[in-house]
Amino acid sequence: CAKVFPQWGTKVSPGFLVEVNKLGSATNLRAGVAIRVPIGEPRIVILKSEFRLYFLFGGGYLQDFPVGLGREGTTPEGTFTIDEMIRNPDWHPRAGVIIPFGDPKNILGTRWLAFKDTPDHQGFGIHGTDEPDSVGKDLSQGCVRLTNTDVEQLFTWGSVGTSVEIRP
Repeated sequence: CAKVFPQWGTKVSPGFLVEVNKLGSATNLRAGVAIRVPIGEPRIVILKSEFRLYFLFGGGYLQDFPVGLGREGTTPEGTFTIDEMIRNPDWHPRAGVIIPFGDPKNILGTRWLAFKDTPDHQGFGIHGTDEPDSVGKDLSQGCVRLTNTDVEQLFTWGSVGTSVEIRP
């Protein structure tokens, strides 16, 4: 969309186009198929006090999800950018250690949306969890947790470059 409509500044993921146009699957996005292209950009706002993640598009509300946060206030506040999106992620809890997707010790669930590192914050992001009871609580190591179902929806709508604002 950004290439086709650069004058409008639209940044829409294929999954979001599928949803808006009720196509069922991205494989139905083909040349010659008429589609509606929303104008604007996706944005995520997380309100720590509410344990909620709000997905906005073009400044308008689309959906919200319950989240789990870092224990003892370790979820950072500020504005971040999604830098990488991974399906079925391996977990790298510390240098040189890799816990593969599917291992019961891997806490990332089915999706990982990594924030671009800043001088003050490295290794943070949004991920799924196999422990849905941890959502709505301060139990993570600082990342934002969603149920696997919710993070899979967010993964479909978001894209690399999406802004994430975390507020108190």
